[in-house]
Amino acid sequence: MKIQEPKVEKAQEKTFVEEDYLEGVFTKNPEKEMKIEDRTIDSCIFKGIDFHKITLHQVDLMDVIFENCDLSNQKLDDHFLQRVKIINCKMIGTSFIHSSLKDVQILNTKAPYLNFSSSKMNKVYIGESDLEESTFQEVEVKNLLFDKSKLERVEFYKTSLKDIDLSTCHIAGIRIDLPSLQGAIIDPFQAIEFLPLLGVKIK
Repeated sequence: MKIQEPKVEKAQEKTFVEEDYLEGVFTKNPEKEMKIEDRTIDSCIFKGIDFHKITLHQVDLMDVIFENCDLSNQKLDDHFLQRVKIINCKMIGTSFIHSSLKDVQILNTKAPYLNFSSSKMNKVYIGESDLEESTFQEVEVKNLLFDKSKLERVEFYKTSLKDIDLSTCHIAGIRIDLPSLQGAIIDPFQAIEFLPLLGVKIK
């Protein structure tokens, strides 16, 4: 799976005071609470930004990099994300309900309790990240890759994992329906986690 990288070559230093989210590099937190709404953030880089003072509402993300940011509890529902890279961030409880994600990378990120319900994923890579107790419910999946990530007590429901390789991930207490599991790629040790779904008991 080849994922397109964000196009941010022309990005230059900007501040939130300017309210200009085209080709900007943001490295300083806003001094007061603010809302970014009804716009597209395009070709921008956010470094070390704590989004607790920033509300994203009806915002699409195109060609965006988040590095060392805290995006916890952001509601990115009904959003469009294309060529977005999230590196070494916090995303505790962030939701992507009814969102469309294409060419999205989540790397080395602490992201428990994510909610991807009713979203669409096309070319999404999640590597070395903690997705404990996250929800993938009725997700339309095309080209999704998990790599060396923590999937403890993650819920997959009506989300096909056919041909998706989970073998490098840490799986424990996963909640999944049988149709979603069919065709998933796992290693022999992980198979024990799924035996209860077949109604058998391990002695």
